Amino acid sequence: MDTLELLHPAPEHRDAVLDYKVEHLNHRENVLHGAALLDQLNFDEWLKLVNGNRRPETVRPGWVTADTLLAFRKSDRRLIGIIDIRHSLNDFLRDFGGNIGYGVRPSERRKGYAAEMLRLALLRARELAIPEVLLSCRRDNEASRRTIERCGGVPFRQFIHSDGSSAEMFRITLSPAWDAGKYLQFERERNQPAFDLARRVPGAPRRILDLGCGPGNSTEILRGAFPQAELIGADNSPEMIERARRTHPDWDFRLFDATSPLEELGGSFDLIFANACIQWVPEHRLLLSKLFAGLSAGGTLAIQIPLQTRAPVHRMLRELSQQPPWNQWLRAAPRIYHLLEPEEYYDILSTLTADFELWETTYYHRLASHEALLDWYRGTGLRPYLQPLPESERGKFESVLLNEIKRYFPVRRDGTVMFRFERLFMTAKRSRP
Repeated sequence: MDTLELLHPAPEHRDAVLDYKVEHLNHRENVLHGAALLDQLNFDEWLKLVNGNRRPETVRPGWVTADTLLAFRKSDRRLIGIIDIRHSLNDFLRDFGGNIGYGVRPSERRKGYAAEMLRLALLRARELAIPEVLLSCRRDNEASRRTIERCGGVPFRQFIHSDGSSAEMFRITLSPAWDAGKYLQFERERNQPAFDLARRVPGAPRRILDLGCGPGNSTEILRGAFPQAELIGADNSPEMIERARRTHPDWDFRLFDATSPLEELGGSFDLIFANACIQWVPEHRLLLSKLFAGLSAGGTLAIQIPLQTRAPVHRMLRELSQQPPWNQWLRAAPRIYHLLEPEEYYDILSTLTADFELWETTYYHRLASHEALLDWYRGTGLRPYLQPLPESERGKFESVLLNEIKRYFPVRRDGTVMFRFERLFMTAKRSRP
């Protein structure tokens, strides 16, 4: 599948848009999903409508502000689909439509473009500070359902659509902005697993990808371990990349999402290093296969995953999110981690190579206080729970969580708190021809 880019409609897109519309009509599809009335308007009327919808003062009455975007294939500039990102929800969208609607032209379906369009749209939604995206699809549309689930969608409600069809609403919780300073507050403790993983990498890789590099701390570790290598640090957080570039202005840091095609980074890698990264990314079976395919002959895939679903603080967070008053904003516990069982990772790796290892390490961190433990989670797992809450409720939520932490974690004899943290590691080496 070739890569796509999303563009706002412009006069020069007239021929491409009309060709897209005609193809649907030729297939007896009179409704163009995600296209904001393109099926009912001529091009000039439609262009005026979608450009007006981008601003609150010119949005169509009864509608919400939205970005209607054209998905062009980069290789040949063909219009593949149209996607609509609604910045907020009115009653109709909340009940039936959701934040995002999209369509792919008939001749380009079943090629993975819908998932790529949705992935790019979710990145845009995050830039718009939309904390949670709702999407709907008909229950008999298995392809659309798989697309939404591949992008992290979780079904939470079934309903009858306005046209009488049975449908389902999905929720995708978007990762809020990272605070690089807060994340680095426990730099030594967070760095140790990256050190341990780097030590298990065989040989001397010449080209390295640090996937999910954060503020560059893991990249520093890789630079120290492999000083002669070409090294790229990649992360989907603008805040983290900005901090990394500021700390190491001469190093190569790029804004990149783990679900994007690795070809965007230019060629294969001798080492793809993902330390505490892929738990934020859905569909690990597909992800690991894609990352492994991005290795050069003899290259190594090295991954570390925090086993936070076992952690008591995450159990507390899930339980608190279901209690009033916070359940009205958190409705369902945010799905922030995408983890499989170790046995499932074993089976995935065994289909990719015979040369792989899988192990767990438990770290016992010595923290100064219960408040320090809460600070640890402020830098990572607490973020998706706090973001949907009103400012007035965030402090109250943290206060109740802190009391739960105090009840569960005893103060040790020296006055500190022992914080047990389990992590899963894996390496997989690609064979040489």
